[in-house]
Amino acid sequence: MEGDSRVAWMQSRVLKGLDIGDEVFSEMMNEKDSDRDKKNRFLAEFDGAVYTLKEFLEGDAPAPNGRALFFFLNLEVKDATAADARSQPKVKRVRCSMSGLPDRIISDSTPECSDLGDKAVYFLKHNDEPVADGSSPAEMAQAVEFGVLTGECLSSMANMIKEIYMPVLDSQLTGEGLAALAKPTAKEAPAAAEGEAEAEGEEKEGEGEEKKDAATHDAAYGGGEDLKVSEIRAEFNQNLIRFEGQIAVAVQQVKGDIQLRVPQIVIDNPDDVVDDFNITQQLELAMDEWQKVISNVNDQETNKKPRGKGPLEEIEFWRQRNAALSSLYEQINMNYVQKQIRVLVLLEAPSLSQFNYAFGELSKLYVEAKDNVKFLTTLERHFKNITHGSFSTIQETLQSMMNAIRMVWIISRHYNTDERMVPLMERIAFKISEKVQTEVNIKTILKLKPDQAKRIIKEAQEVLESWYTQYMKVRQKIEDSGTHIRWEFDRKRLFEHTNYMAKVCADLYEVAVVLDEFDKFLGPELKAVTGESEGIDEVINQVNQLVKPLEAVPFVIFDRRYKNEWLNCMTLFNEDVVSIENKTKSFIEMSFLKLRSAEGAFDLVENFRTIQSREIINQHINARYEDILRQYFAELQRIHELFDNCKTQPPIYKNSPPTAGAILWAKDLYQRAKKPILRFKTHEGLLTSPFGEQVKQRYLVFARAVDAYITNLYQEWMTRVQQTATDKLKQSILKAMVVEGDEAASPEKSMTDSKPYRASDNLAGAPKGAKSKFNTFEMPPPPYAVNFSDELNMIIRESKYLDRMGFEIPEAALNVTLQEDKYHSYVQELNAVLRRYDKLLESLSPVETELLKKQLDDLQKVLGTGFTPLNWNSQRILAFIETCDQAMNEFQGLVSQIQKSSMMIEDVVKSIESTVLIQEEDVYEPVTKSNTGITQRVEVRGGAMEVSEFYEMMEAKRMARLDVLVQSYKSIESLLKKVEEVVADTSSGGSAVLPSYYHFWE
Repeated sequence: MEGDSRVAWMQSRVLKGLDIGDEVFSEMMNEKDSDRDKKNRFLAEFDGAVYTLKEFLEGDAPAPNGRALFFFLNLEVKDATAADARSQPKVKRVRCSMSGLPDRIISDSTPECSDLGDKAVYFLKHNDEPVADGSSPAEMAQAVEFGVLTGECLSSMANMIKEIYMPVLDSQLTGEGLAALAKPTAKEAPAAAEGEAEAEGEEKEGEGEEKKDAATHDAAYGGGEDLKVSEIRAEFNQNLIRFEGQIAVAVQQVKGDIQLRVPQIVIDNPDDVVDDFNITQQLELAMDEWQKVISNVNDQETNKKPRGKGPLEEIEFWRQRNAALSSLYEQINMNYVQKQIRVLVLLEAPSLSQFNYAFGELSKLYVEAKDNVKFLTTLERHFKNITHGSFSTIQETLQSMMNAIRMVWIISRHYNTDERMVPLMERIAFKISEKVQTEVNIKTILKLKPDQAKRIIKEAQEVLESWYTQYMKVRQKIEDSGTHIRWEFDRKRLFEHTNYMAKVCADLYEVAVVLDEFDKFLGPELKAVTGESEGIDEVINQVNQLVKPLEAVPFVIFDRRYKNEWLNCMTLFNEDVVSIENKTKSFIEMSFLKLRSAEGAFDLVENFRTIQSREIINQHINARYEDILRQYFAELQRIHELFDNCKTQPPIYKNSPPTAGAILWAKDLYQRAKKPILRFKTHEGLLTSPFGEQVKQRYLVFARAVDAYITNLYQEWMTRVQQTATDKLKQSILKAMVVEGDEAASPEKSMTDSKPYRASDNLAGAPKGAKSKFNTFEMPPPPYAVNFSDELNMIIRESKYLDRMGFEIPEAALNVTLQEDKYHSYVQELNAVLRRYDKLLESLSPVETELLKKQLDDLQKVLGTGFTPLNWNSQRILAFIETCDQAMNEFQGLVSQIQKSSMMIEDVVKSIESTVLIQEEDVYEPVTKSNTGITQRVEVRGGAMEVSEFYEMMEAKRMARLDVLVQSYKSIESLLKKVEEVVADTSSGGSAVLPSYYHFWE
């Protein structure tokens, strides 16, 4: 394969990785099998390294998991074919292999060989695709991965998995984990949990966690990924974690804390070195040292005891022993060490017997530790729950833990005796009792809320009792199975202490129940009903003092040595409880005599029936129902008296209409009497007693009186509202406002016997009170107002209130109520029309009013339709409003034109009026001197003039001013003609319609 770029690429990396020269690699490539020592032949098939390289790069054999090729150094004789090959010196030669690596490279504890080192270069292909001849370096790097093993392969592999692969696959990382990992500065990576798979029994324990990791991992790496792929990824991640844990265990076993000093001797064949005195002497010295080390370790491990008292410490004890012994055990069983021992066996060395004995003891201890770790690991999850879990967790764990212990007891070769099992179960009992003693602390537990304290104490008691019952269930199950194996251990050691603790917890639970019952009874409800806050607070203070002696006990309450002292404490507690109960009964009896509310007192008694209180207190409270009935009887009498006194003028609610307000008031009184009686009916037998019957009859009398009162009010309103609604809807929609001191015609008076209004019959300009032979309506003078009766508004309000209370509304009132929005809209628009009409009248001067008399009459004719014939039943109200708006728009436009012309005439008249014919400026004119800036009057001519000349000058100026005034006066004519055109539709300048207007301006 000379000149092959693929081999050259691999050769350059092997030379650098193994730190060798080119001639060593070339020697391997040129070597034939016949040139090798017999034991090294066929290391590479047929043509040696050439065939191996071809098989790696181009092999046809299926390799679904890819291919691996290793290069490493070996020490071999220079000429394997020579007769004195054994005595020849050994030289370094590079070897390649696809089948594996020597132990000295794989093992982390193999003595280093200064001549060879422990390096190896590897090349990996992940598929069966051949690497084409002539591939460039970039293509080779794409197809083949390579690296260097620098010794301690197990440690390197563990670090690589932990620091590189696990962060990438960790389900806690998002899709950016790869990018973050690729950064040179990324030094932190999530550390995987170490040692999860230290024993075979933990596989089932991780199943639930695997499913959880699979679900979270799918969210971390994108929602679009197929669920099955996510599950596979999660499963692979869990397997990788287990694999890393197994590697860590293997490293610990191989290295350990104790390292045997192994001679730096490489033995290929023990028979070849038996006669070598130097080698055998070194091996005998090493074996003596090994025997001493192993014996010391055996003695130390035999005398060791678990450090703690819990079950987890038992597991940790066997794990530490397993780790300590496995290190020595694995070191002795290394291939190269066994070869050295084989040499001493062949020599029948005298130290061999002591070594075999020490190693035999080591093997027994190691096998026992390994077996115990394997079985106890199946219990570790349960022990963790016992040690760190809550009471509910411990309760759920006990049954499965007992079954698991039974299986260990049956299957295990070492935990099948009382000597092993009783201490283990004793440790479990200790941890349970320790947990209870920590959580149920007498100095703090009773300071918690009563419900919380009861829950904790009850759970602790159930755990302690379940510890014994679960043991007995397993024992009964074994006996029922008919097996000869007996499940019977020292019950005094296992359960005496826990059973006593359960009894103490029962006493504490009774204390918590008493405190809870008093706490619920002496609550705010009792204060609200009785009003005796001070007396209740005094009893509460006495209840709080109950626990003080218990919290101050000078001994551990769960210690059986103080059993009598604890019994004395509970006796004193019960005596104090009886004393408080007697005081409470006396207090209740006094308080119920001063009840404020019968219904509140009944609610209190009923609440106490559902609240778990002291039985003697409940019995005393149940006897208070008679007092409650008497209180209600007095309240009912007061309500009846209030009804009788106020029913003629009831105090109605604000904004309520009279009838509906009175009914609401009566209903409220009725409800105040009805609500308690309904509550009393829920208590069986309360109203069936003689006094209860009397109370019931008094209630019925009151209820009938209220019902009759409400019925009368409603019937009266029904009778009244029908006629009122009909009459008020027939009224005109407009009316004249009555001015104080004036009896203006009202629509009601003027419309009596009125007929439809006719424009030809209008007598608005006739004397007041005049009527035609047709008896037509006389239009009253303004101002006008909307004629929507207040009684209609009241009908609408009454109907709404009564309808909400469930009363039937008569048809007339219902029609008005349903059209409320329409009527309110009409009223608002009519008010807007009338306000506009009033503003127009206010804007006219007297002369303009006289001038526009005809137009005002026309406008009144339009408004007159609102007096007759329109009423609130009419369908033409909207059309009337539109007609009014149109007429007012036209009238307003006419007024605007007239007022504009009037203003112009007014300006002309004022200018004529203010003109002075002879002015001072005619004689003097103002002159300002430039040097002083003072203005002076100077004569026009600069001196005296003749009288005739002065007269002519003055007359000329006067006549000029008169000419201007005459022209201004003549302009008034055109303005008057414009007014004439607007008002009389003529432009003669002398209309008979405008004489008063002409006279005003003249």
